[in-house]
Amino acid sequence: MVDSSGPTSNPKPDAAEPTSPGDAFEEAGHRLSEMKEFASTFIAAKADAAKLSLRKLVMGIAVGIVGLFAAIAILITSIVLLLSGLAGWIGSAFDPPKAWVGQIIVGAVVLLGTGGAIFFVITGMTRARRKKTIEKYEAKHLEQRRRFGRDVTHDGAAEIN
Repeated sequence: MVDSSGPTSNPKPDAAEPTSPGDAFEEAGHRLSEMKEFASTFIAAKADAAKLSLRKLVMGIAVGIVGLFAAIAILITSIVLLLSGLAGWIGSAFDPPKAWVGQIIVGAVVLLGTGGAIFFVITGMTRARRKKTIEKYEAKHLEQRRRFGRDVTHDGAAEIN
């Protein structure tokens, strides 16, 4: 009996193991083509995932904007109904009832209140900004006096007089 598994046997070459340099190059070309196809599929999948994420983000923003508009519409409607009811109530206090008087009173109060609120907010912001600017320049002058023994205001005042 002859053992065919020994070193003298010549088995058929495996498809995965090329037997000649030409076969090796052919196999390398096949593997390279396969790798390019797999990489292309991977990149396409990643691009599709990014597009899906972007699409979800845009849809979320759109739903948020629609919700914001709905909330604003509800708030405005509520305010109109409240003020209209208040104007009707004030107008009904007159004999005979005069709706237009209530509407004028409520409108005037709302306008004056809004104007007053805007005035106080702007005044407060202006005052805070002015205070911050004064503090900034006082700190600069203090630093100048510390470093140079005088600041820009004292030196300029001496030359003008």
